[in-house]
Amino acid sequence: MGRLLALFNTTVVANEFSFEKVTDPESGAHDLLISDFDRGNILHCMNKNSFLKENAREKMESRLRKNVILMGDIVEDSQMVGDPDHETVVRVGYLNDSKTDTEVLERYKDTFDVVVTGDGPLLPVNLLLMHASGRQDQVERMVRGAETLDQ
Repeated sequence: MGRLLALFNTTVVANEFSFEKVTDPESGAHDLLISDFDRGNILHCMNKNSFLKENAREKMESRLRKNVILMGDIVEDSQMVGDPDHETVVRVGYLNDSKTDTEVLERYKDTFDVVVTGDGPLLPVNLLLMHASGRQDQVERMVRGAETLDQ
């Protein structure tokens, strides 16, 4: 995976776990169980911004991009990157349960540039990436294909 990340100049910021291979004595099936993790630096939904600033900034400093596509599934995710650090930030929010809570949907619309509802696809992000890379013909084909699916 390291070579793939280097190819795309990508930094992954995540919790680090150690795993132990275990075997079920009855079935003989193998599984992996978490055996240890870094208890001092737990990344969770309410500390993403501060975690990045305190723990991962040095990893990412040389790779900061002028343009960012930020994807999140809670409103607070929209603040994971600061606008002054980048020329363009496009925020894509994924809201799984938009039908039961219209107030939350309105907050997402106020916070994110794009809101994908339900168990939505990555199509909007793919379209943004294709458009940014100058592949307008592929964008148009994908949009036509998505329109066909809606009918």
